[in-house]
Amino acid sequence: MTTQPNIVHAAQSPNVFAAALAYADLRISVLPCIGKKTASTWKTRQQYRANASVIQYWHETGWLQNVALVCGRISGNLVVMDLDSLSAIAAYTSEFPALMDTYTVASGSGLGAHLYYYADALPMTTRVIGHKTLSNVELRADGCYVIAPPSIHPITYAPYVVSNPAPILRVPHLREVSAWIRFLIAEKHGGEMPPPTKKPKAVEAATAWARAALDAECAAIRMASEGARNDTLNRAAFKMGQLVRLGRLERADVESALTDAAYPLAQSDGEMSVARTIKSGLDAGIVKPIYREKA
Repeated sequence: MTTQPNIVHAAQSPNVFAAALAYADLRISVLPCIGKKTASTWKTRQQYRANASVIQYWHETGWLQNVALVCGRISGNLVVMDLDSLSAIAAYTSEFPALMDTYTVASGSGLGAHLYYYADALPMTTRVIGHKTLSNVELRADGCYVIAPPSIHPITYAPYVVSNPAPILRVPHLREVSAWIRFLIAEKHGGEMPPPTKKPKAVEAATAWARAALDAECAAIRMASEGARNDTLNRAAFKMGQLVRLGRLERADVESALTDAAYPLAQSDGEMSVARTIKSGLDAGIVKPIYREKA
């Protein structure tokens, strides 16, 4: 009898909560999702893997409707090839037959596939969106996540399922795949690589400042003395609520970051008390905007 890889057992868990715990046991960083959108602090989970207590909190607060896996270094150099159409799958199979015998997930859309690899040399995330015949082709590494079984697709309501229960293939690198995607990008643009696009400098700077402000507030919460933690958390939530109102931060990201930072407080006062403090502060900050961005 052939023993299935551990990741297959995780994917075939009876529910998303059990799957998230099982993936975390494999030292893969997990994210809670609602549909395809993460409900947790994306930056945090690229740096720290959630433990069982955090995953339990996500489950109890309703954030863990779907589960995603964080690609890149935090998950042991996990790389996922995301092929978004049947034609993309056929093209990739033709180009890279030796890379096909690896753990693979069929997307809940019924059209796509996610092929998993561990790469000794981590490639850069590379993607072509809206190719005329292949739709979307993405090599997901650092800075990316992928929806994992047994999550449900938000449009088709079909589950993500294992289509090839093989072990995750370990490769020295994926340079040829990256080069192929760059060729597809050039093909999409008439044979030449387009210049890189950048956000307007003012928007980029404002977003970076908001992220730095959130990081600073989380640090203040972690360093607060036991008797001052709740007040520190409330003030931080109020300030960040004003940045949510300005559109500089997503509320779900702020809630998750503050929740992670307030973990010691939750141990003494309870997770529901922490959640109420965060909600109260955010609501007040969103309604009463007085927090000004630096010029």
